Amino acid sequence: PKFDGWNDLINIGNASRFLKLNLFGEVCAFVRGYEILMYMFKVVASKVEK
Repeated sequence: PKFDGWNDLINIGNASRFLKLNLFGEVCAFVRGYEILMYMFKVVASKVEK
């Protein structure tokens, strides 16, 4: 049988890289959404104060 470990390693590496990028994207989207929420909260709070 031909040693196919390299392909397996490459596939695992690509999968983990994809998962890391995906997780990074999720975190960025969450942070962006949180910033938008905080901005809207500040706008509403400033309108309530007036």
